[in-house]
Amino acid sequence: MNRGYSYKFSALPSSGDIRVWKVPVRFVNKGGSSGVAASLGYSADLPNGAFVEDLDPSEGAVCEEHILPAGLYSGEFLSLDPFDLDDLIDFQSRHGLIIGARDNTLPLSETQIRRLDPAPNSQAFCEAYGAHRFGGQQQGINRSKEYFTELGDQGVMVSSIEEVVSTVLNAQQVIVGTINLLKSPEEAISSEDLKEAKAGVNFASAVLSQWLKPLDLVYEDSIKTRYCDLMTAIFLQLARGLINGNGYRYCQNPECGLLFTPSDFNRRSDSGYHSVECQERAKYLRLKRKKELLEKK
Repeated sequence: MNRGYSYKFSALPSSGDIRVWKVPVRFVNKGGSSGVAASLGYSADLPNGAFVEDLDPSEGAVCEEHILPAGLYSGEFLSLDPFDLDDLIDFQSRHGLIIGARDNTLPLSETQIRRLDPAPNSQAFCEAYGAHRFGGQQQGINRSKEYFTELGDQGVMVSSIEEVVSTVLNAQQVIVGTINLLKSPEEAISSEDLKEAKAGVNFASAVLSQWLKPLDLVYEDSIKTRYCDLMTAIFLQLARGLINGNGYRYCQNPECGLLFTPSDFNRRSDSGYHSVECQERAKYLRLKRKKELLEKK
């Protein structure tokens, strides 16, 4: 075999940066109300339209490399309001376009062409994986396909408001359901908790299976150039958190409260703070409070 090549069993990367491809995103308002909130059982609503990658392929624009911030999945993402259009635009402008469980969308290198035409990942939405839980996302992907056809193939990805909202809701449900199972004492775990966690793990696994290949041929450090879409990256962070460190806890800094595992932030296993800054800030607040109490005496 030529030097530099090797066969690699590709299990979940236990460490290292998670890279996503990111391009500018704009919202195309098609007029009227989307009705997505009502269809999902919520009272709020959003305009009818889609998020579109804002690139001109004729100018040779490429995807920008973006390293996902540590703990994004259990912090900022869980705080994302899927029914706040400005919140959605801001989040995607910083981290990339949100797409659901699509088929063949993940580029493994900078040169591999990704599939732009939206199509649901049949494995993720099969009945055994809880299709009734994630059916809204599948419908949203089909809606994105309609927009893609309407706009014509412009060399960019399109994600309907229905796809984005349902994808965020589903992912938040998966994250909360799987983490809660680890946070709850064994006697407090119900059959419904187990059912939710199992459905979430199955769905996340189906999404990750497109990125994590059991056997791969790689050349030297080429594995480092692999990218994935934003939601796959978030599920990768979740998987690491579940596997590498089950000790979920909230940051004890009263001004933070981030849900984290020490392994997410390279902290000691007994640490109650997700960062040195939070630890120092909490210490300062304790001393300040102590001083105030002494002055009152």
